[in-house]
Amino acid sequence: MTHRSIMAVLAALLSASPPAFGQEKDLLNDDKALIQFVMPKNWEFGRVLDPCNNLKVHRFLANGMRLFRINGVCGIKNALAPDEDCYGYSLEASGTIDTATNATIRKITLKLLCSA
Repeated sequence: MTHRSIMAVLAALLSASPPAFGQEKDLLNDDKALIQFVMPKNWEFGRVLDPCNNLKVHRFLANGMRLFRINGVCGIKNALAPDEDCYGYSLEASGTIDTATNATIRKITLKLLCSA
């Protein structure tokens, strides 16, 4: 392996590594960070849903717990035909923000959206 190849591999690894200490995403306040953290961790999102549009995050406190709800509309992954009656899912995912760097989805509701 040449010096140039080693440098390319190191650059790729460093760019894919998690943020350095002190630069973690703030799940308590950053909506985009919260979505990016919880969505890939749940198999439903990868196996059932195509990309989701206009995701909205709602945060609130209940019984001393920091809670969130994410709402949006998602496509159907591997839809059989583009002219099918059902075109997507209405998504509601809710859970807890455990720390500034950890959150957990506790409930997912998917409602099939159809034109008829």
